[in-house]
Amino acid sequence: MQVQNTNDSKQKRSPIINRGYYIRFKAIEALFQSWFNEVPVSIYPKSQIISLGAGFDSSYFRLKKLDIFPPGCKYIEIDYRDVLKRKIEYIAKSEFSHLLNICNKQVERNSNICKNFLTN
Repeated sequence: MQVQNTNDSKQKRSPIINRGYYIRFKAIEALFQSWFNEVPVSIYPKSQIISLGAGFDSSYFRLKKLDIFPPGCKYIEIDYRDVLKRKIEYIAKSEFSHLLNICNKQVERNSNICKNFLTN
């Protein structure tokens, strides 16, 4: 799954780059699964995943689809305001908009960094 129309470049990526993205995601997925399997259930409501410089990464949606987030876990993306504003606009128009709980301010006016809360 990916957010459509988020790649400004019309240039196709080489297969090795796509394989690299896939391997990266599978490694992160395995890390999350092993961590959530080892963490006591009492810690779950305090769990947070923070993605710095998230850009247009769609890991949240892939991990959500795999149903590996424990109850109460928060997924927080932090990136530049313009990047997150654009990402929020794309997601709000997509089939995934119901999965979001975007903070009321969406994009903080006086900051170069914005938090986009994607909660479970």
